[in-house]
Amino acid sequence: MKKIKKFIVTIFLATSFLAVPVKLPLMNYELVEAAVVKLNQSKITLYAGRTYTLKVNGTKDKVKWTSADKKVATVSDTGRVTGVKKGSTTITAALGSKTYTCKVTVENPDISNKKLEMEIADTQLLSIKGSSGKVSWNSSDSSVITINSEGLVMAKKLGKATITGKSGGKTYQCHITVTDKRLHASATDITIYEAVQLALSSDDPSGEKLTIKVENPKILNYKLGQWYEGNIPLTIIPKGKGTTAITITSNKTNEILKIRVTVKDIIKDDKNELSAKEIYARCVSSTVQINTNRGLGTGFFIDHGTIITNYHVIKDTSSISIHMRNGENFDVTYILGYSEELDIAILRIPATNDILKHNQHGITVGERVYTIGSSLGLTDTFSDGIVTNNLRKLEGITYIQTNAAMSKGNSGGPLLNAYGEVIGINTMYLVDGQNLNFAIYLPQIYQVSTANPMTVEEFYEQTSGSILLYEDSTISGSKESCQTIESGVMVLGTIAPNEIDYYRINLSAPSQLQFAGVHSSENMEDVYFTIMDENGKVVEVASGKQVNDTQMSVIESVLTAGTYYITIFPKKEALTGPVKYYFMMNH
Repeated sequence: MKKIKKFIVTIFLATSFLAVPVKLPLMNYELVEAAVVKLNQSKITLYAGRTYTLKVNGTKDKVKWTSADKKVATVSDTGRVTGVKKGSTTITAALGSKTYTCKVTVENPDISNKKLEMEIADTQLLSIKGSSGKVSWNSSDSSVITINSEGLVMAKKLGKATITGKSGGKTYQCHITVTDKRLHASATDITIYEAVQLALSSDDPSGEKLTIKVENPKILNYKLGQWYEGNIPLTIIPKGKGTTAITITSNKTNEILKIRVTVKDIIKDDKNELSAKEIYARCVSSTVQINTNRGLGTGFFIDHGTIITNYHVIKDTSSISIHMRNGENFDVTYILGYSEELDIAILRIPATNDILKHNQHGITVGERVYTIGSSLGLTDTFSDGIVTNNLRKLEGITYIQTNAAMSKGNSGGPLLNAYGEVIGINTMYLVDGQNLNFAIYLPQIYQVSTANPMTVEEFYEQTSGSILLYEDSTISGSKESCQTIESGVMVLGTIAPNEIDYYRINLSAPSQLQFAGVHSSENMEDVYFTIMDENGKVVEVASGKQVNDTQMSVIESVLTAGTYYITIFPKKEALTGPVKYYFMMNH
């Protein structure tokens, strides 16, 4: 009985003790997990001559490295793997009694494309995969295919040519055929999150029947419109996420036209928004100034060598050049396509550059937007604002309305969102309004057919109705041998210091003569335009006049019948090198 009582008392005391709060000293401690020892990679691919450093994580002990085949890849005492020749081997890291392995595949450097089929004005960026040194490029026929120092290929005319790249003492080749296909699409690889309309084109659509198949109908549907002037609209309608292909065939050709389409959801998170400084730094190099013989505007790169701008920036121009932020200047090689109705033009130059990303975040009223452009000729002017109406329809065109500042010269520049993505083409503002600015909604660029690229000369003659004449520098320096020009002809030439250029005019009867000329020198007074009679007497001197946004040298005069000469010459010591000039004369 005493033992039972003693046990009960003991239990009571123990439970009483547990019921009383006991203050224990506080201690800081962490549970230490055992380090996981493993290689940072289990398999890698290297090019011969290139290196990669393997590491054993989770230990500081000395590691012994070995290669199963040193003829394929070697490894140093520090885990640096060097590719030797094409093949596969295993790199082993020994740590005491334990070993860890990495499979190494070595490839030989090679050209990115060994064979290409292109059309006139197409571009393709070539590279030597795995090359660590500089690549020198050459074309076997530069009249068919050209290539620049960065490996950008451009097709110039129908034919065949071989591109040769040399690097590290080795030679690589790509064989290219330039063809003329019947079927065309304004885009053949596109990412969308909403319905987008493309332009399909045919050289001769009369009696043409297209057959369209979608590889995976769960991803997208389509709607085909009606032929109009060689083009037919194809609307792509997304249904589900993924990548698929649209295959288009015709009853008039054996060609197969494929369009690769990736459907994604709109990105809705705000985690990756950039600051204004970050957007400017990321996007300014993708923006260019467009200089023409009538004025200037802005454009931006959407692909290597491909620039988007407004049609009105290049309308009625006979000369178009691109000024890059790095100071380089390029004459526009081709106008890939244009739409006066949409006010969109697509230009091509032989240059690689940073490319603006397309919008993947949708557009919301109130979101922050930015513009970059050559406002009044002030390049790289950066401004911001908000979207005040996300999709406003005006005369059949979809615009983004904003209050971001725009001025003359901004036309054709990018409207950017807070992620540095281009969402529109800055186009116009309402003069009588306040902060009523408009940018063309970007996806409308795919409605512009690129089936018939043309040179600037061809574009000018097609759109202005005027004929373009280039200076023949072998005879322009003499009155006796110079070119004779007719009324309505646009003349393009170059004048150097201490030179005089002559052009002959024959008037069969007294005539009202109108002349307008411009040049590329900074000061209007640097180059003179005059008219002299056949005896060498100056009868008219051009005076400066503002025409739209351009300062021109203008002559308006009544001349008697006879032979006259338009003369172009520089002011003494005004020029340090050649400058371009353009003029048109009507009588």
